[in-house]
Amino acid sequence: MRTVMIYFNTIKPITIVFGMLFCFISEAQTRRDYLAIKTNALYDVVSAVNIGVEIPMSCGYSLELSGAFPDWVDKRNNRFCFQLEMVEGQLKKYWQSESIDGWFSGVYTQYGKGCVQLSPQKGYRINRYCSAGLCLGYVFRIKERLAIECGAGIGYCNMQYDYYRIEEYNNAQLLASQSNWRDIYSIWPFPTKIMVSINYVIQGEKR
Repeated sequence: MRTVMIYFNTIKPITIVFGMLFCFISEAQTRRDYLAIKTNALYDVVSAVNIGVEIPMSCGYSLELSGAFPDWVDKRNNRFCFQLEMVEGQLKKYWQSESIDGWFSGVYTQYGKGCVQLSPQKGYRINRYCSAGLCLGYVFRIKERLAIECGAGIGYCNMQYDYYRIEEYNNAQLLASQSNWRDIYSIWPFPTKIMVSINYVIQGEKR
């Protein structure tokens, strides 16, 4: 049986993300009374488990930090897998209010790596995925604590990947891989980010 092994070297980026999260939560609580916990439903429907936190600041600005971390392998025959670690940071400006509501624009950046195999014969190992650009979207409140967010981003992205195939030899599955990483580049105006998020808003009093 074939075993797909992936080694993630993202300890440093994750440490930076959580450090920023802690600092901005402390700052936001002195100025604002909202904290949103969210998940991108488009990722969820393809089994890419993800979660994010949005922290409002002053003058309609907010900081969003999120991560996606699907990690599953077909254990019956090891022919399918979807393993990914991706972190994202986003700075938004709401134009109609200082709460998480209405039209917004902003800038974002993403970083990730992983492995995707969606057929019995071949798969892709992603050594690096980087993206940065501008985003535009709209948040509408369904209830006081529940909101839907829709938006998209365009910008630059770079992905370095390795293609591999599965071969049978003496009734055993072997992994045959190309020797060199390949690079894909994309720049304006191709979409690099699409979101339809479900937001749960936590309310609190100003200090």
